[in-house]
Amino acid sequence: MAEAENVVDFGARVRAAVPPISVEAPTADGGTTSRLLRTPEEYLGHVRQVFGRATFEGVVQYGREDPGYALRFSDVGLVRVGPSLGDLRTITAALAAAGIDLPFLTPKRWHAVFQCLVRLAELSDEPDPRLVEFKDYLAEYAEDAATIGLHETEELLYVLGVTPMSDYSSYGERGKTFWDADGRLYLSPSRLRRWLAGHQGERLTPKELRRLLDRLGFTAPPGRNAQGVLAAKHPRTGKTVSHRYLASPPGFDPNE
Repeated sequence: MAEAENVVDFGARVRAAVPPISVEAPTADGGTTSRLLRTPEEYLGHVRQVFGRATFEGVVQYGREDPGYALRFSDVGLVRVGPSLGDLRTITAALAAAGIDLPFLTPKRWHAVFQCLVRLAELSDEPDPRLVEFKDYLAEYAEDAATIGLHETEELLYVLGVTPMSDYSSYGERGKTFWDADGRLYLSPSRLRRWLAGHQGERLTPKELRRLLDRLGFTAPPGRNAQGVLAAKHPRTGKTVSHRYLASPPGFDPNE
């Protein structure tokens, strides 16, 4: 019996070390008062109250580094809300697209909700559905991409937009997607963004697109400058043709 009394409840210590969340609660006379949230049940109840949705069930976090998040509802399922739980505008838009309209939230009230969401987040072993969908898009986008040699001037000029004619005077669309011999996929972020908008209805900001590409390991092409510019000299005029690219890791397969 004495041994049981000496057992240390580490869970209680951890809970005590986490500061409570202070929120405003309505009073019977129409005013407000402050109360403290300390448990997951209280966090969940507060979010349900603010959202006006008793069907809110929790938060799913996909990945530890550069994570993605989804809010889970019993009636509409998972609603992807992007890489941040603190972006009220993005979350409001994502929920509205799922048929959930949030009430107006002051910055102070939203901050308390944000703190609750962070503490409710549960790490998932499943891959981020957003990243899986994006890889499917990349597989389709790169379906007809050729493999070229970066040291072959004529091939490089072609992907940079110079039509392979004898006089090299006619220019097509720059930034064609291609593979190198090591299985790296080279793509133009600006051209990919236009393709996503036109063919998939995905209107991503440059920052959103770069974040997705970063998660798949895309960087500036090896041996190039930090801006990822590929360039080749026009054989007749001597002018340099260039375009900005990002490259995947070697052996990249968007279907995996």
